[in-house]
Amino acid sequence: WQLCYYYYNLWRTADKDGESLLDRAMRELVEAERAINGRDPKTTMTTIDSKSVKNTDTAEEKGHGAGKKISGVKLHIGVDVLGLPHAMAVTTANVTDRNGALEMIEYA
Repeated sequence: WQLCYYYYNLWRTADKDGESLLDRAMRELVEAERAINGRDPKTTMTTIDSKSVKNTDTAEEKGHGAGKKISGVKLHIGVDVLGLPHAMAVTTANVTDRNGALEMIEYA
C-alpha cells in the first residue's frame, strides 16, 4: 500500500500551473472523447448533481444528510452533454448540494 500511496500522492500534487497529473490526464481524455464525437474539445456547460452514499460506522469523516436521511458521504459531480466528467468532489453527507457544487468548482 505504501508504493500505491506514494504514486497517488505524486500524481495528485499540482505542478507550477496548478494542475496535477491526474487532472491533466482526465482533461486530455475528456477533450479527446469530445473531439471524436464532433464536439468542441472545451465544454461550455456542465450539469451538476450529487449522490449520498452510506459509509461504515468506523469512517473518520461522515455526516448526516437530512434530505435523504443517510449517514455517510456525498459525491458531487459535473458532467457535460456526453456524460463525461469535468469536476468532482467528495464531502460529508451533511454538506448541501449548493456548497458541495461550489467546493467542486473551486478545485476544477
